[in-house]
Amino acid sequence: MSQTSYLRNASGYAHRRRAVVVVKVAILSALLIGFAALAVDIGIIYNARQELRRAVDASAMAGAAMLAKAPIDPDAPAGEDPRDFGRAEEMAISTAGQNKVTGEFLHVDGDDVEFGWAEPGATGPAYSFSADGSDVNAVRVTGRRTEDNAVNGPVDLVFAAIFGIRTNDMVASATALMQPRDIAIVADLSASHNNDSELRSLNDLEINLGEVWSELPGGVDDAPGLWAGWTSSDPLAQGWAWGFFQRNPSGQSFGKGFGYDVNSESGPTQHIDKDTYEPNTDNGLIHMEFTATAQDWIPVGGTPYGEMKDYLTDTMGYKLGDLNITDGAFDPPAPTDEQSEIYAIMGDHANGETGRLYNWLFRTAVATGYAEWNSGIPGGRWETAGMPAPPFPPNGDHKVDPWELVWGSATLGSRSPYEMAYLWFDYTLDYLAVDYTSMVVYGHPDFQWKFGPKTFANYLLEARPRYADTPELFETPHQPVEAEKGAVQSLGAALRADYGDLMSLEVYATSVTHEVDLTSDVSAVPTRLNEMQAGHYDGYTNIGGGIREGRNTLTGSNSRPGATRILVLLSDGRATAWENLTEHGPSGTPVGEPMRANLGPTLEVARQYAVDQAAWAGQEGIQVYAVSLGATADVELMDEIAEVTNGRHYHVEGDSIEDYAAKLVQVFEEIAVVRPVTLVQ
Repeated sequence: MSQTSYLRNASGYAHRRRAVVVVKVAILSALLIGFAALAVDIGIIYNARQELRRAVDASAMAGAAMLAKAPIDPDAPAGEDPRDFGRAEEMAISTAGQNKVTGEFLHVDGDDVEFGWAEPGATGPAYSFSADGSDVNAVRVTGRRTEDNAVNGPVDLVFAAIFGIRTNDMVASATALMQPRDIAIVADLSASHNNDSELRSLNDLEINLGEVWSELPGGVDDAPGLWAGWTSSDPLAQGWAWGFFQRNPSGQSFGKGFGYDVNSESGPTQHIDKDTYEPNTDNGLIHMEFTATAQDWIPVGGTPYGEMKDYLTDTMGYKLGDLNITDGAFDPPAPTDEQSEIYAIMGDHANGETGRLYNWLFRTAVATGYAEWNSGIPGGRWETAGMPAPPFPPNGDHKVDPWELVWGSATLGSRSPYEMAYLWFDYTLDYLAVDYTSMVVYGHPDFQWKFGPKTFANYLLEARPRYADTPELFETPHQPVEAEKGAVQSLGAALRADYGDLMSLEVYATSVTHEVDLTSDVSAVPTRLNEMQAGHYDGYTNIGGGIREGRNTLTGSNSRPGATRILVLLSDGRATAWENLTEHGPSGTPVGEPMRANLGPTLEVARQYAVDQAAWAGQEGIQVYAVSLGATADVELMDEIAEVTNGRHYHVEGDSIEDYAAKLVQVFEEIAVVRPVTLVQ
């Protein structure tokens, strides 16, 4: 072949190849453009579906979060859930409308929000949802980008219109469930949990010691009171207290015997005004001090003693005789007259300091009407009232001897005369004479040697708070335990078993006890707590032990793996007790008796024990809601306990009992409705 022919053929071949390439490029370009268009529209659809999913997820979560706050609708049809879910529906719609799908805020309406019941399937973790209005624990929200969504419509496509596909319909639903909770109530029942009713708190707030006194057996609301038992006078059978303090002199504004009280605008109250109260002018108290030298109680020396003489003679019928008072002392009865019982009761006539002390002890019991006296004095009350003979014959002298007394005259609860006598000895000798520090130092220096319902009720709260000693106290509104009971009651009322909430009760002081297992009967916890009192078992404050017992319950056999674990810790004070552990860490168990902290290093050990227990609770997925009450609470400790568990600390204070009690109820109502929610579909 010539060179010219070769070149001509080569040129034709190259031309043909270029033509083929052009065709291929044209075809491939069309395909590439098609794929690009498809990719763009698929991206639009994918992003739209993701945005729609996020919108309905957020909407369902917001609606479910409002379920626990739904108010009760009194007009709800029978058989339907009585709660009004209007606010939850509004929240779901509003939240959906804050989320964009392909640049447009999503519109859902009331038909797209359903309330019903969600629960796991029988054979697996998948949840089923039933739009049942009779039981509601979940919200399902359906979001639509379809033709029937008049606001948004379907999702517009870009390149698919070339093929006649201009829009894409999409629908997404989400179901959010209120998470079931296992809640351990860990309540402080240390002895300090009645301090706000005691005279020691007089300068801090208007204490409610009158309410405590009135709710003891035979209180002002009881008729006849259990302090009855007298043989001669019906008035003494009314009202809690012993005889002299039931005289109800003019000026008392609350009940027989209680004495001075503040008058509110709405009438007499049972609280003592911290700004105006003065023990020395309180007609519900009488000063009868044991002094180094003999001292008579002179009727003309002051109104209270004149009232006492009148009570003993006119009401009780003790023999007055022919008495003269000269130089501030009793003269002996006239030799020609029969002997006087009043001379013996109101005069100090025993010999020797020890003899005088015990005679003073027995004279005060008779003078106040706590005991009756069979004096043996001719013509005395024992004859005129027909009193039974004492175990040993009375000697008829001017001394009140123990074997001449009838202690069953006044009975608190079901106590025997022997037990009533012991109470008087303890109240008089050990409390009014010696162990009065809390009343005097923290309350008022003039409470020492003051007899009356106030100091006796205070003695029961301070010196005999245990249930084993004074079981009647659990029925009294001593504070802050009463506020604690009211708050737990409100929590139980706000919880619903059909939400899947379980609640338990642990109480702590020095020792710690598990009182109520985790139960769906949420009323069982406040019911049991209402049967208990401050210092119920013992008196110190083992905060760490309370957390430990709550941990045991929330990780024990009755707890549920899928439930949120909440420990509600209450305290009004500082950690003053701890426990020895067989080993440190979450598996540690207490052994032996709890250790009691006093000062310095031991208090720090007790405090650190509480922090350690809280840290271990956090490792176990337990949140602590720490609730501290009052100015004496260790706020820093409660802050730390809540923080290490990713929980929350609520500190409650108030200028009055009513104030902080109301705030405490608000805290527990908030705990009731602040519920975790989770997506289940």
